[in-house]
Amino acid sequence: MKKLSILLIGLLLVTGFAVAQEVAVTGEATVTFGIDLDTNATGFLNEGSATYTLTWAGDGASAGTQGWITVDGWSIDVDSDDDDADLAEMDDLEFAGGSVTAGWMFDPVTITIYAAPGFSGGEATGIGYEGADPEDVVAVGLAALNSGFYGLTFDVDLGAAALTILAASDGDWTENTANDYVVGAELGVTAGPAAIAAGVYAGPLSDAMNLAFDLGVDLTAGPATVGIGFDGDMPSGGDLAWDASLDVGLDVAGIGLDIGAYFYTPVADLDMDADVLLDLSGLVEALTFTELFQTVSILGDAFADWYSETNVGYAISDGVDAAVMFAIDDASVIDLDVTVTLTGFVENTVFELMYSVDDIGNSLGVITFAATISLP
Repeated sequence: MKKLSILLIGLLLVTGFAVAQEVAVTGEATVTFGIDLDTNATGFLNEGSATYTLTWAGDGASAGTQGWITVDGWSIDVDSDDDDADLAEMDDLEFAGGSVTAGWMFDPVTITIYAAPGFSGGEATGIGYEGADPEDVVAVGLAALNSGFYGLTFDVDLGAAALTILAASDGDWTENTANDYVVGAELGVTAGPAAIAAGVYAGPLSDAMNLAFDLGVDLTAGPATVGIGFDGDMPSGGDLAWDASLDVGLDVAGIGLDIGAYFYTPVADLDMDADVLLDLSGLVEALTFTELFQTVSILGDAFADWYSETNVGYAISDGVDAAVMFAIDDASVIDLDVTVTLTGFVENTVFELMYSVDDIGNSLGVITFAATISLP
């Protein structure tokens, strides 16, 4: 119990200086009975966990001219997910040191001296299909700029726009013998229905400089939304690598349509992935219906890889919902999930009856019935 006593004393000392404290208790327990229709095997599964979380947050800077330090996400979790949890031995304890930031404020300019600047970018987004695996060109270009670099971050509040300037050295004065520095600038602008984000990053400045940049535009016009992203990476002495995305959404009279396209240069040739999401859930009350179609490498090998997923749900009555998921891909692999969910019959409890099968041609599937208690 000595370790636990020391821990509690530490908590009391910390809470005496903390500015804000939050306590959260969460828990979940599930019992499931399953039948494997392929093997005729049956059985129960018991799962459960509970977490008690203490979180501290330091006071942040407000305005004026001052030095400041903040701590966000500092917490201790007491997590019990087995019958042998021994708190005295500090089993099931998880500590999160939190994110510490510090700097000076010269309103409207904030200079962050800790932590070191983070060089990250990327506005073009892929479609998420498992067959798509192009490299994020900006992430590749900036990977070397996030290891061992120290420096300053300048944030300038321009009202409708926000400017961030980053400057860093490759290690301190005992390590940066080549005098390698990296710089970057990020600009965010909101103008009416449009939001624009742009960034440019360069380094090392001493030799073999790499240049990376990105641009993103989000626009809303009535029932339509448009998202455009472009990323580029130009290594010293190399060719420009880039990727771009376009997403167009429309929601009219209960019908939603979203079309996405992703362009990229994995090596030297241009290729494209695409997806289409149709949502008819707003047409009939209590009915949900979505159809997703995805395909990759259209310019390289048109429609060689594709995936289609249909989801239909219906609220049978208050607290009783049914859902069906049907999926098929280019290899004629068919997946099916049929679910009935009951809520509200027992407080804090959800009952779920499911039939699930992966690859109908080769499996009869599994039937499960689960009861889950969740707090809060």
